[in-house]
Amino acid sequence: LEEAVGLIERDNNPIQAVLLPLNVRSGQSGIKACLSAKAHPTLSRVPIIGIAPSKDRAVLEAFYGAGADCVVIMPFDVEQIFLQTGAIARLHRSVSETLAEERDHLAISRGAIEALNASTDAVVVFDTSCRPRFV
Repeated sequence: LEEAVGLIERDNNPIQAVLLPLNVRSGQSGIKACLSAKAHPTLSRVPIIGIAPSKDRAVLEAFYGAGADCVVIMPFDVEQIFLQTGAIARLHRSVSETLAEERDHLAISRGAIEALNASTDAVVVFDTSCRPRFV
């Protein structure tokens, strides 16, 4: 995770996604690493893809419960992972851009938007015509 943060912050290099196996090289659980990534201010905006060694329901639920955007089950095709990662990154970027545009139209102070951005839960804000604006 530190390497990913370094790529983003230090090198100003946008990364498409972070792939986390169930057992991370540092000996940490991929599920715990996923929780850490989603709690990190920089990595929380990057799609997280978990890699599970089997279809074990407990592992899949734990990854998704930790905030993974997608979980891929081994064995898998490397090209499939590459394409799926690109698709998830495009979707994530599109949603982020749409949300940024919507925020510009809302009459909410910068402090309120920062507080909403800090929330790890989904928040729906309704405008004066009762249309939902997702934040």
